[in-house]
Amino acid sequence: MRQSIPAVKGVYALVIDISREVRIEIGSLGKHLLRKGCYVYVGSAKGPGGLRGRISRHLRKNRRKRWHVDYVLEIGEVKLIAYVASDISECSVVKKLLKIGLTAPIKGLGSSDCKQGCPAHMLYTNDPSVVMRYLRAMFKTVEV
Repeated sequence: MRQSIPAVKGVYALVIDISREVRIEIGSLGKHLLRKGCYVYVGSAKGPGGLRGRISRHLRKNRRKRWHVDYVLEIGEVKLIAYVASDISECSVVKKLLKIGLTAPIKGLGSSDCKQGCPAHMLYTNDPSVVMRYLRAMFKTVEV
């Protein structure tokens, strides 16, 4: 599956299912309650290994917790990977997801390096069908 993802620069989204309400510590953000539902993390892969390298790192079981998404992946399950080999910004994807009804559950979640003022780069919805339709229409996708 991961081999089908190209090793080029791009933007990606991970659709993460959290099956129960849980309180977790998320790095420098501290302890937060995550509701049951669908979370979408939007990230970019600009370095060596590109999309394949970054997404593979997120899917590894034994990884050092470096980003907010690493903490959420400890309790959630990736259901869909969406990606595009392009130089579009992750912020533009976040803005589109906010327009279709996703919300920022925790200010700054997944967006500690954002320069465009996004409320978060990890968004929430209790209706995953909306985000799934959008991502399948706009990006290449891989079911997990």
